[in-house]
Amino acid sequence: MDAEASQPPPRPLSVRVIRVVRLAGLRQVRHTGHLSRPTCSDTVVLVHHVDHMDPTPLYAQLADILRRMIASGELQPRSALPSESYLQQEHGVSRGTVRTAMHILREEGLVVTIAGRGTFVRVPEPQAE
Repeated sequence: MDAEASQPPPRPLSVRVIRVVRLAGLRQVRHTGHLSRPTCSDTVVLVHHVDHMDPTPLYAQLADILRRMIASGELQPRSALPSESYLQQEHGVSRGTVRTAMHILREEGLVVTIAGRGTFVRVPEPQAE
């Protein structure tokens, strides 16, 4: 009997892989699921999530996450924000929480919502000298 045949096969490495996809100027993060081994075409990134144990309201945490994505340039001016349903699923929050976070960003002048089209990062107005 062969020595290799008597040993159990090695356990596969379980990695949560996330693929970053660029569509029409919008950088979207899509989960590709659990893979046994990451491939070179997969990009592993850390995605910020709301902390359900934090006493800060979830809508404020979500608004802060989106605000940081806009400030860092991850969401460019004129690019669409992820849909309400995507944010709802991604962060495990209710639709009302997502809408409140979007309302906060609209009030701050960071985003604009166009009915039937979506919510977009507002183009910064030129500074008056």
